Amino acid sequence: MSLPIQALRLWLRIAKRWWKTNVGLHHTASRRSTLWAAMAQHDAHFRAVYEQAGVGISQVDLTTGRYISVNQRFCEIVGYTEAELLRMSYRDITHPDDVALNSADRGSLLSGRARTCSAEKRYLRRDGTVRWVKLNVSVIFDDQGRPLIDLGVVEDISDRKRAEAALSDYKRQLETLVSERTMALEREMQVRDSVEQRLFQEQELAQVTLHSIGDGVITTDARGRVDYLNPAAAKLTGWTPETARGRQLGSVFQLVDECDRTPY
Repeated sequence: MSLPIQALRLWLRIAKRWWKTNVGLHHTASRRSTLWAAMAQHDAHFRAVYEQAGVGISQVDLTTGRYISVNQRFCEIVGYTEAELLRMSYRDITHPDDVALNSADRGSLLSGRARTCSAEKRYLRRDGTVRWVKLNVSVIFDDQGRPLIDLGVVEDISDRKRAEAALSDYKRQLETLVSERTMALEREMQVRDSVEQRLFQEQELAQVTLHSIGDGVITTDARGRVDYLNPAAAKLTGWTPETARGRQLGSVFQLVDECDRTPY
């Protein structure tokens, strides 16, 4: 691929100025031949770097937005051939939601407010898929300071974007799980508080009932030790609840046979 005509003209003007300054107009034909050979070699090196770069490179007409040069890596990123891209503008392959962003950046470049700009954007590939890229654009000026073309360097960041999206999805899922678990715990606490409140009310009611009835009531633990006497039981046994608590039931209240008065 040869250099775009605008860039080639700029290169020739620069070379001519260098020639007049450093070589002069009266050098021999052999010297001129050596100089032009060196320039041709430099041009070949530039084109080799341009074509073999690991990033996409494109040159776009500042007025029309049409591509005037693209390298192979750029073609691979967007899925179009070089011939197809040279008939298109950057708008044709830019995601609709990103066109306004590109237009704003180009406006800054054309007005001179900025010499370079950088943005993350989406390209629509030929197969309909979306490819995320990081685009760095610089303006190339001629020797009179007039803008000629913009030079775009494109890095494919689709893998990074997919990883970010996966991480974001995982974060949302985790937040959802935490929120659901928090609500479940809050419901459990409400149920527990409700149950505890009911138990407390029932205990209060039982205490009031036991204190009010005329029958003596004594409760013990599993080992037969007294843990409660109601007022009627305390009156019948002569034991206060405090002194009876922890004693064996037989030492506080002796059950006897109703007929012969023998202890059970």
